[in-house]
Amino acid sequence: MKYIVVILCLVFASCMTTKTINLDKMNELKREKALTKIAVNTVNKYASDFYSENLIQKIDTLTVKEGVNISRKLYIVSFFENEKRIKSDWYSFKVYVWADTSKACDIYVETGLGVNIEEAEKSGRTIMLHKTSQPKGWGQ
Repeated sequence: MKYIVVILCLVFASCMTTKTINLDKMNELKREKALTKIAVNTVNKYASDFYSENLIQKIDTLTVKEGVNISRKLYIVSFFENEKRIKSDWYSFKVYVWADTSKACDIYVETGLGVNIEEAEKSGRTIMLHKTSQPKGWGQ
């Protein structure tokens, strides 16, 4: 009997960790809250130097035009230090989230560096972007 309970717990736990949510099926308020949570969790995992509680958030959408994910929809959650930076699109960081799975796939930071999250997770590498990181060719 103990083994059955343990097996059921493991099955339930694995189902909970692989749960995907279609963001387009949520109402706007729930979707915004979910996207904010996903973006904040992502930046804290891959680029915590760039997060601050007082950043201004902007959410946009994008439909992939070519490649393997053609016609797939993305939400882009960008965070800015102030209104002036929103107008110039000078973001602190932005996170790309698949609409159909609610999984973050990319993060880019103000230095121009980014992480393809799906590739990083597949490879098992731990990647962290820091404010001191500079893109290749910086200052040349």
